[in-house]
Amino acid sequence: MGVAFSSLWSSLFGSKELKICILGLDNAGKTTLMYKMTLGSVVSTAPTVGSNTEQFEYKNLKFMLWDVGGQTSLRTSWTSYLASTDAVIFVLDSNDRERVNLARDELHRIGQDEQVLKAPILVWANKQDIKGAMTPAEISESLALTAFRERTWQIFGCSALTGKGLTEGLDWLAHTLGAKARKGWAVGKGSERGGERRLHSSKKNPSQGLPKKPCSRTNTSDTTGALGSMSEPVDAAPHESRPEQPEVEATISTLLAQNRRTATAFTVTKHSNDAAKNWDKFYKNHADKFFKDRHWTSREFGSAVASTSNKPEDDRGEETELVSADVAGQGSAVLLEVGCGVGNMLYPLLEANEALRVHCCDFSQRAVDMVRSHPRYDAARVNAFVFDLTSSQPSLASFLRTEPYNAWPAPTTVSLIFVLSAIPPHLHLEVLKSLADLLAANPGGGHILFRDYAYGDLSQVRYHTKKDAAWAEPSLLSDEPGQNWYRRGDNTFNYFFQPHELDALAGKLGLQGEAHLLRRTAVNRKSEVNMQRRFVQAKWFVPPRT
Repeated sequence: MGVAFSSLWSSLFGSKELKICILGLDNAGKTTLMYKMTLGSVVSTAPTVGSNTEQFEYKNLKFMLWDVGGQTSLRTSWTSYLASTDAVIFVLDSNDRERVNLARDELHRIGQDEQVLKAPILVWANKQDIKGAMTPAEISESLALTAFRERTWQIFGCSALTGKGLTEGLDWLAHTLGAKARKGWAVGKGSERGGERRLHSSKKNPSQGLPKKPCSRTNTSDTTGALGSMSEPVDAAPHESRPEQPEVEATISTLLAQNRRTATAFTVTKHSNDAAKNWDKFYKNHADKFFKDRHWTSREFGSAVASTSNKPEDDRGEETELVSADVAGQGSAVLLEVGCGVGNMLYPLLEANEALRVHCCDFSQRAVDMVRSHPRYDAARVNAFVFDLTSSQPSLASFLRTEPYNAWPAPTTVSLIFVLSAIPPHLHLEVLKSLADLLAANPGGGHILFRDYAYGDLSQVRYHTKKDAAWAEPSLLSDEPGQNWYRRGDNTFNYFFQPHELDALAGKLGLQGEAHLLRRTAVNRKSEVNMQRRFVQAKWFVPPRT
């Protein structure tokens, strides 16, 4: 029966992606609910500015979820997201009695839009786990759902925190869309029958049947649409470099000058002290599902970690000037990957470079445990360990001289990829010095391969365009000129570098090489939008100690 059912879904939909718009007032729990569905865990979120999208599969159906912000200023733009929508999910806070009439008005306004006249409506009465919550029956009456006489609709009680009611809602959605297809209706055109009045408050296992793996993630903001080339129709290939545009630079400067409230010193100290705990929580929540494997490393850094196999490189889209002939000529290079996370760069490198051996370390014990538990972990080629780069006792150089780490030749290349930005800025010089000291001990020195977030990146602009609650600690952590230091929603840090900052640090340590600004085009194929991302990259040569 199950096989036949799956085959039926496949034959009906093939690889078609179903667009689902998730709407509701602000603080209804839309984003938390979406990530609970797609990741299977609760993720710390901030109020959505613009939209978030998540793509995932459920019962052989491919869904593209559009979570649209519910603030007053954003609800007027809901209709612009409704084109080609196959179903609408409306989320309501079951405890927000004061605004239930407002929610009713917004739901009926959207329900009357001609773009979704025949799309089924799933209402999720969220936060049922809180004492005193309105029942689904009460909410159904308050929302006047029976007025949708010519619509297919259903309401479920649910909890985004526990997952209760989510599976039942997804099952109903899949069944409803499938029924439409079986009767010969095009997906997204709706049912011609009368509305279904069903009230549910599920008691099933909340995690049973929930999708386990997201396919892709984007986050777009309406405010960043004003940035011209930072959000525009698709006309560029992925990885394409973009030239500097004065009007975009001026807009970025204007946006970064607003919302400059900074967090208290207590907040900065607390989250600095809790850094290891915060990263452990991050990997606990996201497991190995957050970051995609990084197949761009060989393209960007060329032969500094060059392949000695006959296999073609992954994602060979361009060659860079960052090529090290001396390391490329080595028969068995040893790389030190600093901040390895769960191994998303490690394993593609090992696959492409059969003779490569890698020391890899991370601040998080949980991340290192996940690297070691990977099915491709081979102790003959990988040595994963926990290390705090900000600690001088022991130094990284002395640590790698102890057993069993000294069984391999000393590393001649160190990768520092999206790591330094997670470290407080007053420690940046100290961290780079520890890596330089390690490589300077080699007779031929070595290279540090660096890539991180750059000033003006889309993710930095979002910190200044989202509205923080007046009582919440702001994301900006420093008001010192030139310090672009922030706190993410999960309390990990994020710094945005300017090339001259890195050149100054490198100059103090005697590193040879310059930092370069990269303007990259991140392509969202679903929404046909290019989003300009900004990174800073450097390949520093560390001369041997004389």
